[in-house]
Amino acid sequence: MRVDRLVFSALALVLAGATAALAAPLVTRQATPPDGAAAAMVAAERAFCKRAAESSIRDAFYEYFDDGAIAFRPGPVNGKEYYLARPSNPGPVLTWWPTYAEVAASGELGWTTGPWEFMASKGQPVEAWGHFATVWQRGADDRWHVLIDEGHSGPQPPADSLTWAVGRGRAAGSGDSAKPAELAGELKQLGAIDQAYSEALAGKGMGPALAQFGDEDVLLYREEKPAIVGAAAAGRELAHEWDGGASSWNTNVGAVSKALDLGFTFGTVQVPKPGTEAKSGRKIFRIWRRGPEGPWKLVLDVTNDMPPPPAPPKPPKPPKGASSR
Repeated sequence: MRVDRLVFSALALVLAGATAALAAPLVTRQATPPDGAAAAMVAAERAFCKRAAESSIRDAFYEYFDDGAIAFRPGPVNGKEYYLARPSNPGPVLTWWPTYAEVAASGELGWTTGPWEFMASKGQPVEAWGHFATVWQRGADDRWHVLIDEGHSGPQPPADSLTWAVGRGRAAGSGDSAKPAELAGELKQLGAIDQAYSEALAGKGMGPALAQFGDEDVLLYREEKPAIVGAAAAGRELAHEWDGGASSWNTNVGAVSKALDLGFTFGTVQVPKPGTEAKSGRKIFRIWRRGPEGPWKLVLDVTNDMPPPPAPPKPPKPPKGASSR
C-alpha cells in the first residue's frame, strides 16, 4: 500500500524497458501521449496527487475513490468508507507520479503505475519510497474514479519518463462495447483464469506459473523489493514464494473493460507458516490483458503478506476490594 506501515496505500513504477514486442502485441506502446482516454486518465492521476498536496492524503483519496473502490487495510475493504472514517490530517506529504499508463480500447477502464515518496511534513527529508498501481474507470459523469489502489514499500526507485499503452480490444459486435451477455461470460472466464494461475503458483511455483499465464512485460511488486519485470526475473527472485503451498483462496473479479481486453482481480489467500500449524494471510491484486485472438495474460501481480490482526484487548481489572464469582 502507499506507505503501508506509514498509513496509506501506494502506487508504483516503470515497466522498465518493455521487452521485445509480440508478433501480435496485446497493446500498442508509444512514448508520446495519445489523444483521448489515456491522456485524460493520466491527467486525473496528476490531479489526484495535486489534491493530496493541497488538502490532505485522506481528503484526496476519499474524493477520487469510486463508491465501490477497494483499498487493502490490510485485507480488501471499501476504500470510500475507510477514508470517510479517518480524520483529515494535512501534515504528512505523499507524492506520486505515473510512469506507465494503459487504457482499454473501449476507453473506460485503465491503470497507472509509478513511484511514490513520503515525508512526515512539508520540507522534511523523504523517509519512504515505493511503487503504486491503480485501476481507474471513467464514470457516467465522464470523470475518472479509482476502483482499486495498492502497491508496496521498497528502495528508492529510478526516475523514468511516462510511457503509454492502448489496448487492441476483443469485443465482438458493435464497436468496442461488448454486449451484457458477453461481458458476463468474460467476467466468469477471467475468474477461472485467475483461479488457474493461483493453483499453478501453489502447485508449480512462480517461474512455471508465469511462463504459462504471464505476458512478456509482466510486473511484480513485493514488499521491500525493487519492482520485478518479466517471468524469468520473477522465477529467480521469487522461486520459493509458494513453497509451502496455499489454501483458502478468496479472490474476486473487480472489473472487465467493455472491449474485453483489460480486467483486474483481487482478494486474499491463506498460506502455512513454516514449522507450525498456523497460517498467515497474503493479499492479492492482479491486472490482466488480452488481445483480439489470445487468452488473458497477467500484466501485474501484487502479492504481499498481511500483518496479523491486533490482539483482543485485555479485560479490565476489577476494582480493589471487589469480590469475584
